[in-house]
Amino acid sequence: MAPAPEEPRALRQGLLAALLGTGLFFLLLEVLLRLVGYAPEDTPYGYDPDLLGDFLANKRHTALHPPPADHTPYRFDTNAQGLRADRDYAVPKPAGVRRVLLLGDSFTFGPFVDNDRLVGEKLHELLNQQAAADSFEVVSAAMSGWTLLDQTEYLREKGLQLEPDLVVAVAYINDIREFHPFFRTTLSRQTYVRQGQSRLFRAQLFLRRHSATYYLLRDLKDTFDIAGAVAALPDTAAHDYRPLWPHYLAEVDTLAAVLHARGIPLLFALIPESAHPTAPDWRALNTAAPDSLAARLAGADRAEGNRLLTTNAVLPLLRRELTVRGIPYVDLLDQLARLQIFTADLFLWPRDHHFSPAGHRFLATSLSAYLRRHPLAAP
Repeated sequence: MAPAPEEPRALRQGLLAALLGTGLFFLLLEVLLRLVGYAPEDTPYGYDPDLLGDFLANKRHTALHPPPADHTPYRFDTNAQGLRADRDYAVPKPAGVRRVLLLGDSFTFGPFVDNDRLVGEKLHELLNQQAAADSFEVVSAAMSGWTLLDQTEYLREKGLQLEPDLVVAVAYINDIREFHPFFRTTLSRQTYVRQGQSRLFRAQLFLRRHSATYYLLRDLKDTFDIAGAVAALPDTAAHDYRPLWPHYLAEVDTLAAVLHARGIPLLFALIPESAHPTAPDWRALNTAAPDSLAARLAGADRAEGNRLLTTNAVLPLLRRELTVRGIPYVDLLDQLARLQIFTADLFLWPRDHHFSPAGHRFLATSLSAYLRRHPLAAP
């Protein structure tokens, strides 16, 4: 048998040497990254249709956030049901238990806040202080980026299985804007579900959990992707949010109808924006006449309409529509207007617009006060 030509043999040897060299390089890089503390990340993100929550189950996770945030890391753990919680919830619901289900976006989810300091946990503690021990359960199923479309979809698919005695929909002033198609393609629950069920995403999760090198490369890619996404965000003055307002109100009606059909009460919680570190004039904002705002919106041009629908002006408009529909609400704009002194840590994190732990406690206290005035029916 004739010997193999020298050229193909040298090519094979060169390829083998290149592969071995590349493998050794990444092995050494992996060891070095772990030595300096750059460990893989067992992230809780990943949709599972068999779980009650929209996260992965039983994750013990410390979440980080890039600068300039100065309030990390924070504990982001999930229970066996894929909910961000430190306890599991029995299904069917046990006798004698009244259960509150919280729906919302990042304000309810709580970036930068440990599990045990979130609004759901604080409300759980407050309600059980007022009643027989453990007769209330508060379940949070919130997700960053959600708006009413996502909350209603989650409720129909999973949330009703929890048999809530009350559903609280937490609304922030950017909810109308996030009905825009740009945000629906990047933040919607359907986008998240499709991503979470793809084989590629599952492979990425595996690598992220087991490879510090992949985690580093992914982190660098995410940094550039986020910068690109921010640059591509639709400018408020260039997009028309006015048609989204009736769409949003129609979704309020849909959510209310889903719950009404099952005899479950609905409560909205309205969250204003703060121009931190300078507090807005809460009293002036709170006394804005909703009928006058509605008339202005009806005749507004695009820029003025967008401003009304993406600032605190939207809250008097929304509470006017909720009142017309007979849907109760807890309004933090009204709560803040009643305070004599505004302290920076009452509401928001430094250099961020999300709730601090004190803000979560403030919302929980407001919801608890409402439920003292309007107690849930005995189980």
